[in-house]
Parts: sequence; C-alpha cells; structure tokens
Amino acid sequence: MTEITVLFAAPTMMALVPKMSIANKISKGMDTLMPTANYTMINNNVMGYDSLRFSKPGVEFEVLDLSLNNIFTMLWRFIIPSSIARRFHTQDFDLDQAKSIYDAYQRSTWTQRVDILDARELDNDFNRTGFDLITDDTFSTFDWDNIHNAKVQEDLHDMMAPYINKYYPNATRFFIGPPVKRSALSLKATNGPHMDYVPDDILREEFYSRNEIPEHQKVVQCLMGHCTNEGEELGAILGAWVPTMNTPVCDKPLAIIDASSSSPEDVTTITASVPNMKLWGKSLQQMFAIVNWNPLQRWYYYSYQTPSEMLLFHHYKRDKTHVWGNPHSSFIVNGCGDEYETRGSTEMRIAVFFEKNEPTDIELKKQI
Repeated sequence: MTEITVLFAAPTMMALVPKMSIANKISKGMDTLMPTANYTMINNNVMGYDSLRFSKPGVEFEVLDLSLNNIFTMLWRFIIPSSIARRFHTQDFDLDQAKSIYDAYQRSTWTQRVDILDARELDNDFNRTGFDLITDDTFSTFDWDNIHNAKVQEDLHDMMAPYINKYYPNATRFFIGPPVKRSALSLKATNGPHMDYVPDDILREEFYSRNEIPEHQKVVQCLMGHCTNEGEELGAILGAWVPTMNTPVCDKPLAIIDASSSSPEDVTTITASVPNMKLWGKSLQQMFAIVNWNPLQRWYYYSYQTPSEMLLFHHYKRDKTHVWGNPHSSFIVNGCGDEYETRGSTEMRIAVFFEKNEPTDIELKKQI
C-alpha cells in the first residue's frame, strides 16, 4: 500500500469506526501509561492503593509543554497502529515523544500507598472536611448536554441556589463558571492528586501579573479580583462533580483529601503552556498545583456515586483558618463489570462572594 493510499484510506476507515470504539481505545491507551493499581478492597474501602503520584520532595517543576502537537500525537497513536501513523510523519519523528508529558511527570513524582475510605461511612462535617455529597433527583434529569444554552444556565443557577445558601448562608451572590463535560474521550487526572488553583495568593498574583488571563476564564478572573466591587469579595471557589451516565460510577471515581488533614504547604506549584481552542490554539501560561504526600492526609471517595448525587468540595478558600481546599484525583478500580458504563461526568466551579469586612490574606502579607 502506498503512502498516498494510506493518507486517504486511514481517515476513511476511522470514520467507519463507531465513536465509542475510538473513545474506549483512547481511554485504554491512556491507562497503559499508568501502572496497574494494586490495593485491597475491604467492603468499599480501598486499602493500600499504590498508584497515586505525589510530588517528590524538593522537586521544582519546569513549564510543561502541553502543545497541540504533543496532545494530538499522543491521541493519534492510540487510534490507529503506529505502523500506519508513522507514514504521516518524517522518519526522524519518534512517536514515543508524545509520552514526554508523562515521562516528565513520572520523573518528578513518586507513589505512596494510601487508604481511600468510603465517605458514606463518614460522620461528615462540611466545615471540617470541606466536602459533602448532595442527593437530588434533579441532577440525573438535568439537561447537561445543553449546558451552554442561556436558559439552561439560568436553570442551573436556580438549581444550585438552595445548596449554596445551605453551606454559605452569608453569601451575597455566586457565579457558576462554564461547566466541563467529560466522556471517555476526555483527558482525566487519573492517579494525579492536584489542585486546580494555587492556594498561595501572593505567588498566584505575581504569576498572573506577568501572564494573560483569557476573558472566558471567568472563575480565574474572579480569583484575581476582577469580579468584585467595593462592598464584596470572593470568599470561596467550590467544585461540583456529578456523574452523567445511566449507571453508578465504578471505575475512576473522584477521591478527595479531607481538608482538615492537610494544609496549603502540601502542594507543589506547576506552570504549564496550554493551548486554548477558544483562542485558535494560542498557548497560554497557566498555573496549578500537585500534591505532596503527607502521612497525615485522609483520602475519601463516595462508592458507586449515582447521577442523582453531586460531590461538592473546595477548590479555594480565602480564609484558610479551617478549610483551605480539597486536593483531588480520580483513581482506578479494577474489575468493574460490563454492567457499568465508562465514566462520564460534568464538573463546574462556583465562585462565592461575601461582604468585604476584613483584609485578605494577601493584603495582610503585603502590610507585613
């Protein structure tokens, strides 16, 4: 078969492959880059899970290159055989370079055994742990597929209002950032404990004073003080995570750290060059954090979470006296049967505002 024949035949063959078959192949291919998880399941408690990757002590991360070429090549090598894919590249192009993102990550991280306990058995206090599970049948029937529709977004705001009022009755208002829907095709932070936002206010302010924040990244804009007025300020950013399948979650549930068992010092900051399709692929400098292992950390998850259950937790808390945030990660559960669908979920970030009546942490540090 000539190269030009392959050039036209390969996309045609791919078009005939069912979307879910491609999605499953990508998902399985991604999993091959990670070691098989070892653990003991006692009831629904995952004991001695050995595949969460924590930052190595003293390691400082360089900027990660999450370029479109790297990501496309990484996905491409899982869709069609390498023998065919190589024909689309020069002979000196090594398809394994697509793994460079993971290689850099693995060199700078290590695994520690942790117990991930079933939070359904926990006498939980949101103001202590920073997370809680909300049960509402409306979640399972909500129109997540059309979440970008203005009317659906209004419905989402109305649906979440009673819960924000329950957990933060003194809030003056809240804003929901654009929800993200993840399917089998989506990249998930499996075995990668992380924080979406760096808890160090001064470090974050210095970073974004040098780097652009896109207008559509509303929650980051709010985090940097662009959504407040003289009478109020951002007090918390909540994460909301809900399954969107027809079955409960078995593989890749979301695990979170009890905030009272950890601290802002338990993270290592990472900056990354990330392409943004809303800006025509322009790469942006973004900041997040991965977790340092601490033997005092307590990990939890909700076993077999259903589409009627939403996990609410903290991405950021201005007043870090009690709850500062909940590092989180999905993880692998071996042996899920065919009766469980591949995990699909919707996640959103909720910026919660309060009356401004005292200096922020960053303002106090500047005064010192």
